[in-house]
Parts: sequence; structure tokens; C-alpha cells
Amino acid sequence: MVRLNTEWEQTYHSEATGIAKYRTAAYEVPQGKRLVIEHVFFELLPGSSTVKPTAKIRINASPLWATLPLPLEKLTDYTGNYVHTADRPTRIYVIPSPGGSSAWMWIEVTAITGNSMFCSGAYFSGYLENIS
Repeated sequence: MVRLNTEWEQTYHSEATGIAKYRTAAYEVPQGKRLVIEHVFFELLPGSSTVKPTAKIRINASPLWATLPLPLEKLTDYTGNYVHTADRPTRIYVIPSPGGSSAWMWIEVTAITGNSMFCSGAYFSGYLENIS
């Protein structure tokens, strides 16, 4: 069983447009293995009801890249603040390219936020299996 709890880092912010990008730490899938992701969870606290973030899983299995959209659900917490969540059972296979290096997987979020978005920890679960 692979479980990864990770924090977010801001990778881009524009004062002029208010666009901000955040990403989790990347998880490495070594050659000879494949990662089967069975569940993804995270929360975004945008600080405004007008923020419409987009989220995606990014996979780099050089020379190939994949981007998978993650549907977000907009909720309100007990204090009335807006929360966007991804809490999904899923089945995603991350496989390194034959003869290439390891594959990498992470979650990336983009939103027009100003300075108010907060991304709580992200959680992935699944397992590694041998490729024969």
C-alpha cells in the first residue's frame, strides 16, 4: 500500500492577473514498477465565493506527459467559508516509459485568486506492483 500525504507549494503568482498555481510534491514511480492510484483527496480554501479553481493530476513518464482533470466540488464549511474538494475513488495507472527514467505524478491547481487561496494537504493512496 502506498500512502502519500503531501503539502502544497506555490509555483506561480501574478499580481497583475491574480492567477496563482500550486502543486504538491511529486511521487516517483521507479522503473520496473507501476503505481495504481485508488483514491485522491484534497481541499482548497479559496477565500472568496467567486474563485473557480481547476485541478488536475499531472504525470511525467518522459518523453510522455499526461494531464487528467480532477472534478472539484464546491461546499461551505461550518463557518460559512467556501471549500473546494476532490475526494474521489479512482483507478489511474502511472507507468514509466520503457527504457526511460522513472515516472513522476503530482496534483496541480490553478485559480484566479489574488492572494487568498489556501491549499490543505493532499492525500493519495494506492499500491506499487511489478511490471513483468
